[in-house]
Amino acid sequence: MTPFQKSDQVVDGVRVQVLETGKGKPLVYFHGAGASGGFDELLPLAEQHRLIVPIHPGFGGSDDDPTINSVIDYVVHYAALFDALKLHEPVDLVGHSLGGWIASLFAIFHGHRVHRLALACPAGLRVPEHPGADLFMIPPEKQPSTLAASPTVLAKMTQGEVTVDMKVARYREMTSLARVIWERSYDPKLDRWLKRVSVPGAHPVGRAGQGPSRTAGTALGRSARAWSGNLDLRRCRPSGLSGVARRRQARCIFSEWWRLIAPVEDPNEVTFCATPPTIRSGSRESDRWSRAR
Repeated sequence: MTPFQKSDQVVDGVRVQVLETGKGKPLVYFHGAGASGGFDELLPLAEQHRLIVPIHPGFGGSDDDPTINSVIDYVVHYAALFDALKLHEPVDLVGHSLGGWIASLFAIFHGHRVHRLALACPAGLRVPEHPGADLFMIPPEKQPSTLAASPTVLAKMTQGEVTVDMKVARYREMTSLARVIWERSYDPKLDRWLKRVSVPGAHPVGRAGQGPSRTAGTALGRSARAWSGNLDLRRCRPSGLSGVARRRQARCIFSEWWRLIAPVEDPNEVTFCATPPTIRSGSRESDRWSRAR
């Protein structure tokens, strides 16, 4: 597989890093709230696509942008970046976690630039029956088991020694995340806005395995149903496609990369990473920040 080629783009005076490889129809991947670990596991997607992984400002190899303090700011940023990359035709757009929140809003406000939309464990939607944990209150040693259920993914997240440079990189990314979700880790208007999505889309749903994944799977099942309930599937349906055809199309969107997001031993078992949390009422700001560090 051809490795990623790195390039820099300057958007509104901020240098951002873009990873790209492969040829074919563009597939853009919006990552979650962490980029320091790299994205080599996505490389198989480049066998049939021009795979583009832009790094959010404030994450990974991109420079900081202290003016970004909302997900809408990221949407505006990516509209400009698409112009810089000359992505004038609609692209397949994949968003994971924080990237799923950004991707959903991008599809709402720039639907003409999206051919197909795939969301994996997207953040941003408030689900009252699933008030997630406060991410900034979780001790670092417990974060991997909170964010992932698959033993395979957990093993990759916890292997090797955590260096000082890794801690510094993670602190920087958590600072960027805090600018966006410190006060509220969801958008109270998103449930209404999602009904405006009019591109073919899909959201992964499945059952969890044993241990921590069982709890995560139950909660994520509720979250997935909430997303599905707010997306107007009638608007997302391409004309002339039956329900069976729509489901097949959704599988096609995910078949190439779902195993990369949540690899499992048993193909009948789907595991989830946890959705970003709702801010707990009564949390002490100083305690939250000291744990986030």
